Amino acid sequence: MEYTLLCTCVCSNSIESYQRLDASLTGVKVLYDNTCAAFGEEGTLILSSDNGKTWHNTYLATDAKPKDIIGFSQSSHYFVCYGTKTLSHSTDKGNTWINTIVPFAVQQLFGTTDAVFSLTEEGSIMRSMNWGTTWTALQLPKNNGITAGMRHGKDSIIIITEQSSYYCSTDNGTTWSEEQYFSSLDTLPQLTYFYTHNNMSHLLFGNIVVRTQDWKTFLRDTLPVNPRSFVVEEPWVYYISQTDSIRAYSLTTKQTASFRPMFVGMPIFFNSSYNALAKLSDNSLVSVGLGKFIIKKQQESWELVSFIFQDKYSVHFYDDMRGIVGGANQSFCLTTNGGATWQVGPRKKEDSLLLRIVTNALPVYALEDSVFVVYFGNNIQPMISKDNGKTFTRRKAINGTSMDNRVTPISSDSFFQTGRGFLENDTSLVYLYTSGGDSLRLIKKIYARSSRVFARSAKEFIIFVSRNILTLQDPPYFVEQGSYLLRTKDGGLTYDSTEIPSKRSTFTLYGYEESSHFFLTTPSRDESDFSTTYLYETRDDGKTFIFLDSTTADINRMWRDAATRQLFRQTRDNGIEISVDDGKTWQYYVKCSSKNTLFASKNGKELFLLNDSLSFVPVSLKRLYRVVPDSVHSFVTSVVNSEEEDKTLAYSAPVYLYSPYPNPFSSKVRFDIIWLSYAQPSETTLKVFNQMGVMVADISYLCQTLVSGNKRQTLEWSPDDLADGLYYIEARADGYSSVRHLIKIIQ
Repeated sequence: MEYTLLCTCVCSNSIESYQRLDASLTGVKVLYDNTCAAFGEEGTLILSSDNGKTWHNTYLATDAKPKDIIGFSQSSHYFVCYGTKTLSHSTDKGNTWINTIVPFAVQQLFGTTDAVFSLTEEGSIMRSMNWGTTWTALQLPKNNGITAGMRHGKDSIIIITEQSSYYCSTDNGTTWSEEQYFSSLDTLPQLTYFYTHNNMSHLLFGNIVVRTQDWKTFLRDTLPVNPRSFVVEEPWVYYISQTDSIRAYSLTTKQTASFRPMFVGMPIFFNSSYNALAKLSDNSLVSVGLGKFIIKKQQESWELVSFIFQDKYSVHFYDDMRGIVGGANQSFCLTTNGGATWQVGPRKKEDSLLLRIVTNALPVYALEDSVFVVYFGNNIQPMISKDNGKTFTRRKAINGTSMDNRVTPISSDSFFQTGRGFLENDTSLVYLYTSGGDSLRLIKKIYARSSRVFARSAKEFIIFVSRNILTLQDPPYFVEQGSYLLRTKDGGLTYDSTEIPSKRSTFTLYGYEESSHFFLTTPSRDESDFSTTYLYETRDDGKTFIFLDSTTADINRMWRDAATRQLFRQTRDNGIEISVDDGKTWQYYVKCSSKNTLFASKNGKELFLLNDSLSFVPVSLKRLYRVVPDSVHSFVTSVVNSEEEDKTLAYSAPVYLYSPYPNPFSSKVRFDIIWLSYAQPSETTLKVFNQMGVMVADISYLCQTLVSGNKRQTLEWSPDDLADGLYYIEARADGYSSVRHLIKIIQ
């Protein structure tokens, strides 16, 4: 039986296009081209082609957990399976992916130099000789319950069965040897894990390790427990026990060494839940586990490659590569490769355990000159790094200030710090640190509460004051309510002021750093109204503000795309909205839960999302995502199935598109579409894409003219200026995509 597959690549503008940056890693594998692949929850896949020295993220366009991955040394083809009928395929070594639907659930992948094999859920072996375009079922002499398939050397294929037996093929599965057994070995349990390194195959049957080089003679060793993963490094077998710890078994003394790898940079409260082991081409070992950590063993020492903690409170990215996350217990993590790996912020020996517990890394910043500034809430001590987080210099705290201090960085050599005095609750002090924090200067003493600084430079900045200042003398006269902006362009020598329109003390400025045209959000003037947020703009650098809009949904974030100059805002109830007229009008853009907080990078081009929908620390308190670029985002498509298969699929998805007719067509084409009761035509997009994945027509209006969405409808389209060729038509509703191919011919 042979299956032909069809796939396409289209783009989506939805929250589903965010990719986890901190998922727990559940597996690690060395591919045929010696690339190391670490994979885990929600489509997480990171790759290293230099034995774990550098890593990069790849985007699978799915939230499924990868189950197996292969990559080939003499081509650029990679494949990923998930234990389902979805198969991801890359033709550029994992940089971009296209997902396809296959007619069988793929449990495992393996291959030779020019063939791809898959083990199906039913225990059959499928083969593709054209990189996944067509698949053919292979016939073995007997099927004694196939449990695994693997490659030995470059061109030998080994099939393992439940009967402690195996078959061999040296011609890509066309012919097979007779059933063979593991000679000199007793009956073995079912195969649970295996890998090949330097033409030596290692197999794990329960707690029995079997090694062979020629598949004729075998070495057997028995471990004290049934491990979940293992590697052999003579004379040791390193394995993951059922307690998620790494242990070692000596092949010479037959003794077990139980240990927890200790390494430089291990954070306090490090969760050592190890999930998998692999042996790299340079004979070093790598292990992955919970909290997106990667550790590597070179000779006798372990090194922490990556770790990101679960308690996240502050996120800041300068661009799509460099960012920092702050959290509890003085913890912070840095990335310089888009979240592929994370470096734990270093600590000094004099830091006490108590200090680590009671203080947090709250405001964190990534600056243009690759400098990160971290501020500890109770400790009030900024830390500055000028080498992408490798080393930090701790600065002295400001005397006489309290817990509500704030830090506003300008560059690696200067930043503002504000806060109230302990004894003078209505007095705020504004300091400017210069010379990398070695010196400080009092900029302003303000008889008011909760001061903040919005800065363009050390000379030009705005100080927020939460009282209505009526005179600028020192001390000024003030009343209890209201708030002001104090603006200066001479480093704080002189100020002018603007009253915030609503006179409320809670507000945020957006876009002040860019130009004299920026925005301000503030609550309603009515102190009893906590649900309305007002949006204002200023075009004269904050001297006057003009009312633009009000919304009953709190505005969490606002940013401007550096390339398109379009404005975006995230609201608590309405998701993400977009404005193409500088904030005068807003329209719905993307769904976004109120439990998700968006962070835009410095240029507003890259977006990062912090999700705190989970409330239990052992799994994940807050999860971090990055938006997937449109150029690498792919979606699942399917081939044209039979009418019976169509009926089954149609009633298992919110929207389903039947085969267009006539196809090919010349002037008019019809297609039937069906919705479930909870999906509606008015919420459905219908788009046409060419072979390159570029949209050539948006015909969603055909769906939106319909009233009912719970029955099969027939739509007709008459394209006037569509060139001849192959196209794909996609119906999308509630995050589900149904795609069919379409051929336009000359009349």
